[in-house]
Amino acid sequence: LVSSFEQRGVALSVTEQIVKTINILCDFVEVRDYATRILHPYSRLVVRHPQIQPHVMEGVCSLIKTLGSNFFVYAPMIISIVHRCREMKEKRLLLKYKHITSSLIKQVQERRKENLAMSGCQIVGRDQFQEDLSLVSLGVEDINGDDMA
Repeated sequence: LVSSFEQRGVALSVTEQIVKTINILCDFVEVRDYATRILHPYSRLVVRHPQIQPHVMEGVCSLIKTLGSNFFVYAPMIISIVHRCREMKEKRLLLKYKHITSSLIKQVQERRKENLAMSGCQIVGRDQFQEDLSLVSLGVEDINGDDMA
């Protein structure tokens, strides 16, 4: 499916329908092995066809939910897509992204705190892990329900 919308000359309506189909599949099929194959084309798609940005953001949210805390592996690509979609009119999708990622960040932070406590380790100096987590919500932290269009 992904390679279908990547081809030049594919009608926008066909591309849109393919993206919607992939988004639905992400909710029902194990996509961990295909996340990269979906995210990279999505990042190119939001530049080439800005009108499909809401569908791409819907897909990103579906992927994040499916991947759970493993989505941090794909954070740079996801952040790139979110920044390109930042100006879209449908703020509800950015709110959805913000909600999903913030709950996952809290889970990861709690798990990390427990692991550090159990091991007796302490973090000295700069905490790169914490900085990486904060990047995930970068660009959408100032969006709230009042901004919805």
